Amino acid sequence: MDLDLWTSKVKECQHLSEDELQLLCEYFHDLMKLFQTGGHVPETNYVFMMFLVLLAWGFC
Repeated sequence: MDLDLWTSKVKECQHLSEDELQLLCEYFHDLMKLFQTGGHVPETNYVFMMFLVLLAWGFC
């Protein structure tokens, strides 16, 4: 997943591939499930999530 690439494509009015869209939708649905389960911002603090995201992407 390359969010920078996706962002640059969209800014240049290029379409994302079907695979890229499916991956993006998967993450969107995961995020909606998290909010449904844990609560919505600002009632719930999700600051810890950034560490988990960075860890999953190999930045930590």
